[in-house]
Formats: sequence, structure tokens, C-alpha cells
Amino acid sequence: MPGRASDRMEEQLISDVGLDRRHQLVACLAGVGVALPALAWGWSTASALPILGGILLACVVFAWSSLLRVRLSVVGEGLRLRAGIWSAEIVPWQAVQQIRTGARTQLIAVWGRKSEAEATQYLVDGPTLRIVTSGHEYVVSVEDSRAAMQELSAHWPGEHTLRTLDPQQRST
Repeated sequence: MPGRASDRMEEQLISDVGLDRRHQLVACLAGVGVALPALAWGWSTASALPILGGILLACVVFAWSSLLRVRLSVVGEGLRLRAGIWSAEIVPWQAVQQIRTGARTQLIAVWGRKSEAEATQYLVDGPTLRIVTSGHEYVVSVEDSRAAMQELSAHWPGEHTLRTLDPQQRST
């Protein structure tokens, strides 16, 4: 039996961040820079395989740079964390103990989703939030950490702790 509409909460997007246009351009130029030698080799040898490989490589790099996004949204049962279109998980409200601002990540940080023993990271370049549960932490890139915390406080049921760290306390 499907749940009633009143039992479900529509997903509300809190933050949707990805590579900015400048970084997308850099990724695309890198893809073209890698694809051009394959294209030139295929053209000089009159072989279709390197030409198709070069075009495919350029398309893959462009798609990767365009689709790599980190989304944080609120659903009825908790927080939905999503990297790109392939990995998402829900952190139940009951498990969340604290949400605080985190360090600003740099472009050289891991992009997308990375799971480690102490934290699961959903990262692109920029500010982050740390979502602390009883046994794990989630680090999520957001557009504006203070605005995201304000948004989350309106949705978080029951007692909760939202904390903003001073810039001097932040580690990179």
C-alpha cells in the first residue's frame, strides 16, 4: 500500500553546486588537449579508430565536468546527499546529531563522492557543511554554508545543534 501524500514530504533542494564555468572551460580544454593528438594521429594515418577515440574522450571529459554536481536536499525522512547522477544516500533525521560549517575545499580536493572510515565526502570546490551522526560524518559542498544551515534549521525536527566555526578555527 503506497504511503499517503500527507506522510511524504516533497524533496526540497537546499544546495546544488558544481564546477563553475571557468573550471568547466579548463576541463573541456584539457579534454580537447588530450583528444587532439589522437585526432591528428588518426587523420595522418587515415584511421577512424583514433579519430573516434579522440572525439569520445573529449565528449566524456565535457560530460564529466558538466554533470559533476553535489546536491543537498531535505526529504521527509532526512537529508538526501547526492554527487552527480549516480550516487545518493539519505541520512535519517534521527541519526543527525550536529550540523556545522566546515572548511572551504580547494579545486584539487577529491571531486564527487569519496567514502572513508571517518567521513563520507560529497565535494566540489567551495564551502562545506559537516553533518555529524553517532558513528560517522558527512562533508558536503554547498553554495553558502550559513544560508544552508538556516534552511536546514527550519526543517530539522526536534532538538538540534547548528554551529558556525570562526574562520580562525577552520582547517583546510
